[in-house]
Amino acid sequence: MTVLGNIVAVASIVAVVSLIQRPERVGQDAILNQAGADSFSIQQFPLTLSDEEFDKVRYNPRITQADARAIRRYSLARRRRSCCSRRASGQVTRGDKSIDGVNIHGVSSEFGNLSTFKVERGRLMNPIEVERSRPVAVIGWEVADLLFGGVDPLDKLVQIEGVHFRVIGVSPKRGAFLGRSQDDFAVIPLGQFQVLFGSRPQLSVAVKPRDIAQLPAAIDEATVALRIARRLKPRQPDNFGIFTSDTSSTSTIGPPTASSRCWSASSRCRSSSEASSS
Repeated sequence: MTVLGNIVAVASIVAVVSLIQRPERVGQDAILNQAGADSFSIQQFPLTLSDEEFDKVRYNPRITQADARAIRRYSLARRRRSCCSRRASGQVTRGDKSIDGVNIHGVSSEFGNLSTFKVERGRLMNPIEVERSRPVAVIGWEVADLLFGGVDPLDKLVQIEGVHFRVIGVSPKRGAFLGRSQDDFAVIPLGQFQVLFGSRPQLSVAVKPRDIAQLPAAIDEATVALRIARRLKPRQPDNFGIFTSDTSSTSTIGPPTASSRCWSASSRCRSSSEASSS
């Protein structure tokens, strides 16, 4: 049986686009924005803790849609859900109040499959609103608090990069992480995002297994699929990084380990590749 026969069902594969200013922040951005407790994210760069470590991965190829398709193709899941998303930094305004540097996410119609997108008040965008690029938005708790205070923001208008959007949902408060707010964001339809920010791609892939118990196996199998697609030789290291929501819990006390789920599966891939070629 070839290594492809070992790829188990993966229920959700999500292409997530990030317009990232500094490569060394990729790991943190993945943790905060893309990896729920039941999913993991594949990024261009692994978590690096020094300039020397980053120099070794500086020339990693970007994650592409071909990489996302490879993971989909190697999955045996009958039911797949996928969502394309892009992210950029922008300005959100209401009247004389303005917030700069807000994370603006443009999403496709199935973005609700991601566990990171939830609402405390109102609702998420429905598929028709997203597909037709309606000017609607779900905003983070901090954005709602700073712009509206004690006023109910639902069905009120805000301006994102000068364009009016109707607020239909507010995300619950998640607080700060490593000194960075997780509540300063707005989610809008992907079509609207492309009008505001263009279509320059930088992709990452988030994978959500059908069952959270399958997460470690799914990490291994997605890694094997990506190594095959990139034609990496058995002794070549992974030229990408893998992150889950608990990656950051060990990032400040030492190098990533297997227990942190931010790890290289090169050795496992190497043994699998050698077995399949024998």
